[in-house]
Amino acid sequence: MMDRPGRGSSGQGVRQGAGALLLAALGYLPATVGIASPPEVPFHTGHDPATLVAAASGTPAHPAPSAAPGAPTSARKGTAAGSTPHASTDTAAGSTSPAGPYTRPGSNGEILYTVQPGDTLLGLSQHLLDTPERWHDVQKLNDIPRPRRLQPGTTLRLLPGWLKPHAERATLETASNEVKINGKPAHDGDHLPEGTTVKTGPDSAALITLPDGTRLRIPSATEVRLERLRAYHGEKDLDAGFLLRHGGIEPDSPGKRSRPLNIRTPSGNAAVRGTHFRVHAENKRSTVEVLRGQVAAGNRRSTTPVDAGQGAWFTAKGKPTVTPLPPAPELTTLSGRTWHETAPQLPLPARDAQTAAWHVEVSTRQDFGAMVLDTRTQAPAFTLPSRQDGPHFVRVSRISPTGIEGYAGLAEISILARPLPPKLQPQAAEVQVNRDHPLMFAWQTVPDEVALPQRYRLQVAADAGFRTILHDTVVDARSARIQPDTRRPLARWWRVAAIEGEGAHQKQGPFSAAQRFVLKVDAPIVEAKPRPFVRASDGEPIHTGHGDMLIRAD
Repeated sequence: MMDRPGRGSSGQGVRQGAGALLLAALGYLPATVGIASPPEVPFHTGHDPATLVAAASGTPAHPAPSAAPGAPTSARKGTAAGSTPHASTDTAAGSTSPAGPYTRPGSNGEILYTVQPGDTLLGLSQHLLDTPERWHDVQKLNDIPRPRRLQPGTTLRLLPGWLKPHAERATLETASNEVKINGKPAHDGDHLPEGTTVKTGPDSAALITLPDGTRLRIPSATEVRLERLRAYHGEKDLDAGFLLRHGGIEPDSPGKRSRPLNIRTPSGNAAVRGTHFRVHAENKRSTVEVLRGQVAAGNRRSTTPVDAGQGAWFTAKGKPTVTPLPPAPELTTLSGRTWHETAPQLPLPARDAQTAAWHVEVSTRQDFGAMVLDTRTQAPAFTLPSRQDGPHFVRVSRISPTGIEGYAGLAEISILARPLPPKLQPQAAEVQVNRDHPLMFAWQTVPDEVALPQRYRLQVAADAGFRTILHDTVVDARSARIQPDTRRPLARWWRVAAIEGEGAHQKQGPFSAAQRFVLKVDAPIVEAKPRPFVRASDGEPIHTGHGDMLIRAD
C-alpha cells in the first residue's frame, strides 16, 4: 500500500535552500493558491451580471488532479474556479525555460527534476507546481511507491503544464499625445505589470504588446486596467485579463488562442472565439465588433453569437442586438494629396443617415503603431496636428446611430510643411522708394524642433498668384534689400520660404502667406511727347529711375 505524502516539519515542502534555488532556476516564484484550467466558452468569471468578459476559447493542457487523501484544507481550496495565484511581478518577461542545478529538459518536452534531501511530493507540489494536489499525478507518472521517502539524487519526471504560472509584463509599444500609466506620463517602452492602469486623453492613443505577440490598441478617452497576465511553461499564449472602465480596446492576436483573453466592462459578457475584435464601453452600454473570428455576446439573461463582419450592442439587462458592420467609407478626397501646412484641415465624406460620427486615426506608420491623431467627430473635416513631414496614413470608419463601428477606409497622404515659413514683418500700405534707397524686406524665423533654416528665398511678384515674379533671390540673413521694378501696376506681393540642408540634402519649406504693398516713387509716371531726335516704336516704354515714360509719336 502506498504511503501518503508526509506533512511533518521535514515534509511540508521543498527544503528552503534547494527550493529557492529551484524556483529561481525555473523563473517561477512561490504561489499560495492554484489556478484552475479555463472553461469552455461561453465564459463567465462570476462577477456582477453587468460584466463583460471577452475570452478566447481554449482547452486545458492537462486535466486537473484529484485531491490527496487528507490533504490540507487550504490545498483543497486552491483549485476553486477563478482563483488567482500570488506571483511576483519582478519575474522577467519570457523566462519560462527551466535551467539550474536540479532540473534539465527531458524527452517529449518533459522536465526532469533531481530530488534533494528533505524533498517530498507534497512539498514539491505546494511550492513548484500549479496546485498542491498535483502530488498524485507526479506519483503516478513516476511510479513512486512511497511519496514521503524520496531518494536524494533520483530523477522525477514533470509535465510542463504542471508548473506554477508566473506573472508576466506587457510592453507599451507607443504612447501618442496624452497617455498616463498609473497617473504618471507614459513613455514608449514602459513595462506594464499586473495592476497597471492605462489612461488616454482626448486625441490620444496607446499600443500595448503582450509577450505572446497579442497587440492591444487603446484609443482616446479610455481607461483600462491590466488585471491578470500569467504565463504557463510550454504554452505560448498567456492567461490575460483586462478591466475596461470606459472607452475602447482592440485586441489582435496572431492566431487562435489556447488561453483566455478576458475583457470586462460594466454592461454584459462576451465569449470570444476570434482573434481580432473591438470592445467599447460607455454610459452603461457596450458594443462588440468582430473583424475576424466569432464572439458570443450578451449578459446573464441572453447570449447571442456574433460572427466576423457583425457587431452587437447591449446593456446589462437588454438582449444583444446584432447588425452588420457599416461599410468602409471612400476616401477619394484624401488619397494621394499633399498638404503644406503643419495643421491642415482634411475633408471627410458627407455623413448619411447611417453615419452618426466618424472615427479618425492618423499615423506615420502603415501599421498604425505610432499614432498622430485618434478622435471621433461629426464635423465635415478634421485638423491634423502633424509633427513631422513625410507620408501619413489615415484610417476612417463609420459609427452607426447605435454605436457600432464599421470597417475602416484607408488613405495615404503627404505633409510637406517644413522648414516652417518665416513670419513676415509687414510693409507699409504705400512704400516710398527711389534709386538711392532700395526697399527693405525683413522676417523672423519660426521656432521649430524638427527643422532649422539656414537660408531664405524671397520672392516679389506683380500679382497675388505669383504668376509674374519680378524678384527671386536666396539670402543667408533674415532681411534683404531690393531695388524694386517700378513698372505699372505698382501693387506688389512678397513672400519668403525657409531652406535647410546643403547640396543634395537641401530642402525648401512652403512659402509664407503673401503680403501686399504699393510702391510710391519720387516722380509720377507721365506721358511725354518725344523730341524729334528720339526714335521709338509706338507704345514702347522707356524705363527711368522714377517710373515709366510712355513714348507716343504724333
